[in-house]
Amino acid sequence: MAEKEDLKLAACTYFIDSYNQSHRRNLKLVEQRDKPEYVLHDDATGAQVGVEVAHLVYDEKDAEIALGPQFNELHGIKNSAKLVGGLC
Repeated sequence: MAEKEDLKLAACTYFIDSYNQSHRRNLKLVEQRDKPEYVLHDDATGAQVGVEVAHLVYDEKDAEIALGPQFNELHGIKNSAKLVGGLC
């Protein structure tokens, strides 16, 4: 279970870094909890933003490769910018 949480934190950190860079903001992670999973603070506006992380997978095998402990299986690297490019 720790691996799944590590992946979610990495995804959130990637989002924060990408958003800050492209929007010239200073979002910071201030809290990790159950719902929403992460609470961010925007220094520019003082607003708090709740973030839920979901990993998109094609099928069960893709989920096992992406989220499971099968490190001996090779798989392609997906470009997340294509997945979230229209959202930012």
